[in-house]
Amino acid sequence: MPRPPVPPDWPVPGTVPLGLIGGTGRSGTTALRDALAHHPAVLAFPELRFAVDPDGLVDTYRAFEGGWSPYHADVRLRRLEALLDAVADDRATALAGRVGRKLGLDRALRRQLTPAYHGHRALDVCPTFVDRARQLLDALTGYGYPGAWTGTPAGARAEVRVGGPYDRAALAAVLGGFWRAVAAASLADAGRRVFLDKQTWSVLWFDAILELLPEAKLVHVIRDPRDVVSSYATMRWGPSDPVVAARLVADVLGRWAQVKARVPADRVLEVRLEDLSADPEGELGAICAFLGLEWNEALRLADLGKTRAGRWRRDLGVDTADVQRILAPAVAAGGYEAV
Repeated sequence: MPRPPVPPDWPVPGTVPLGLIGGTGRSGTTALRDALAHHPAVLAFPELRFAVDPDGLVDTYRAFEGGWSPYHADVRLRRLEALLDAVADDRATALAGRVGRKLGLDRALRRQLTPAYHGHRALDVCPTFVDRARQLLDALTGYGYPGAWTGTPAGARAEVRVGGPYDRAALAAVLGGFWRAVAAASLADAGRRVFLDKQTWSVLWFDAILELLPEAKLVHVIRDPRDVVSSYATMRWGPSDPVVAARLVADVLGRWAQVKARVPADRVLEVRLEDLSADPEGELGAICAFLGLEWNEALRLADLGKTRAGRWRRDLGVDTADVQRILAPAVAAGGYEAV
């Protein structure tokens, strides 16, 4: 099978310290990222979403791995390119979104006007992101020609890209190499040593991530799942119905249990948010050791005291019994007290 080439200027595996922070969402991942960002060796960015989002690196890897046709390859490459473009720079669409919201068009049209990756602009952390993305797409494209498949949307570029079918290990190498190259360029620009990427759903894809980046380490932040349910209701992406939210949290944690069983134990560290709040120095020290970092006194500046533990007792009301039933396995697995 064809082997897409890894550009020679990309770093080799094992040379870029790269850590991930993941969880259910609203579990304390952002608080931990902000705490570790105090460390002078750490570059912590608010979610570089090109890896685990739909059409991202993991999605592309799984799609090529699962089957191939020239048409499928063309569509996958187009989708990957569109995601990388969106993640790179959203300033123009951000301005349009602000104007639309100011005019009330988001409410009148019942449409989401905020750019897809507002606040997650890759160029803010990696000045060479666009160049790296172009290298990746060139590596994955074997050849191209003018044309369009039946089924190609009207207005789409009349150009066909063909890539693959690829050797699985070689495909993982080039996709992981891109991720590693972005991290290395970001660290060089910031003068830091360890790249820390808080990607909530990395817990759901960590088995595939390790195929791309065998050196990656994951810190999984756990919070009482009933408090997670309560917090979901405050987010635009979360269910406001506690029972629906409980089902979603249970599904995420159930999937994580499956992934965890497939990955080496030494690549994962699980930390409870409540323990971080009660003993920040001890827990942050353990996390630093896991990530290959020395303790730094700047970490004492981290504020991990506002966990709002037990908020579910006040927030859930009449739905408490149903939520407890749905989340009982997750409550027990996390070592939390059942009611």
